[in-house]
Amino acid sequence: MKVQLIATDLDGTLIPYGKAIPEPVLDALQEALDQGIFVVPVTGRSYAAIPPEILSLSGLRYVISSNGAVILDLYRDQILNRTLIPAGEAAGILRKLKDQGIYSCVYSDNRIYNWSRLPSYLEQYYRPRMTIFRQNPRNDLADFLERNGLDVEKIFIAVHEEGMRETLRRDLQRHSNILLTSSSPWNLEVNHRNADKGTALRWLAHHLLLSSSEILAMGDNENDITMLQFAGISAAMENGTKEAKTAARLVIPDCEQAGAAEFLRKNILDR
Repeated sequence: MKVQLIATDLDGTLIPYGKAIPEPVLDALQEALDQGIFVVPVTGRSYAAIPPEILSLSGLRYVISSNGAVILDLYRDQILNRTLIPAGEAAGILRKLKDQGIYSCVYSDNRIYNWSRLPSYLEQYYRPRMTIFRQNPRNDLADFLERNGLDVEKIFIAVHEEGMRETLRRDLQRHSNILLTSSSPWNLEVNHRNADKGTALRWLAHHLLLSSSEILAMGDNENDITMLQFAGISAAMENGTKEAKTAARLVIPDCEQAGAAEFLRKNILDR
């Protein structure tokens, strides 16, 4: 059956970490759109942090952001579905993290809110979008969320040391209403327990009257596993984690070599 929808992660899948999007990748995505295939970025990023090169692709209509917490229809400028962490619960997590001196920020209403400077070890990776991380510094972030009733798409936590990351993961897992994933060796990402990429992709497929067998998903990390498991065709990058490769049916060339473009041209796009 012909692929009708390409659901793709961004960082580590289309975009090499800390680098620009390779032109062959953009060209392959545009060709897919020109052939009538839905191309859907399914990313841990907030909508505000999605590269303009992606959003400016002609024919791009749907975006799934913040690990599946938000599904957007760009044509109608409409949020189709949201699955958010209540402001009070998010505030409680933020206070614990701040007490431990651990950097965190929240994605809410398609924006990023901070309470401190991004750690230096992440600045190189996030340099292309540092202005986004710095635009809303708030020392009282937890109070700000509660005072304004801002429910949260995602909490991003920077944890560089593996032992601390695993300890923090165990601690946070005591919250029954959240889901913990990671998209790199230096972070943890907190969503509502019903917000993940696979659930969001399933919702969009139902909205578009598509079956899973008509969907290709591409990813590289823990937060991609649920959509790799849902899609009828699933591909993990060679640079991906062992868990992502196990979840996928195929392993495709490295992101650094524009592997997604190579795979799409050889196997999906009409020639």
